[in-house]
Amino acid sequence: MNIVYNKENLLIIDDFFDNFDGFNTDKFFDKNNYRTGYTFPPEHSHFIIDQYTSIPELRSLGSDAVNLIKPLSNNFPSKHSIQCGAHEVKWHGEKGLGAIPPHSDRGHYCGITICLNRTWDRAWGGWNYTFESDNIKITEPKFNRAIIIFAPNLHGVTPVWETDKVRRTLQFFVDDLDA
Repeated sequence: MNIVYNKENLLIIDDFFDNFDGFNTDKFFDKNNYRTGYTFPPEHSHFIIDQYTSIPELRSLGSDAVNLIKPLSNNFPSKHSIQCGAHEVKWHGEKGLGAIPPHSDRGHYCGITICLNRTWDRAWGGWNYTFESDNIKITEPKFNRAIIIFAPNLHGVTPVWETDKVRRTLQFFVDDLDA
């Protein structure tokens, strides 16, 4: 685990999970688990992400992720729940733009994004962006990179521009049960 950025409400960690190189991440994107092409509120209805339901192994990874970040947060909730999912951001042609509009994850303690693409060219898009008090932090999707955003920090994902590329991530939301 290598912390590469830690400022305000954003923590970026490379090599997040140990022994993740040989891990088969494709199992989280089985079409039998396909949930929806999520659409955003009307003002952002041209943005689309594809979501997959959680499977037991994903929930286990969510618990592992939380255990890794707990010691890095001074005020991690003692009682919490974890919501898990797998996301794809890709070109949707005339249906809409494969991207995530700015939002703040209000109602969650934090969101944890784990990037899964083993190869990703920066020209393809799909970058995370996070608004900070004095700038915007752009983060390239890199395999086994964790992007932890503590709410309510405004963030999103730039469009994936290449028509044949799919940006894959695991997404965990931590909720404070005492809040």
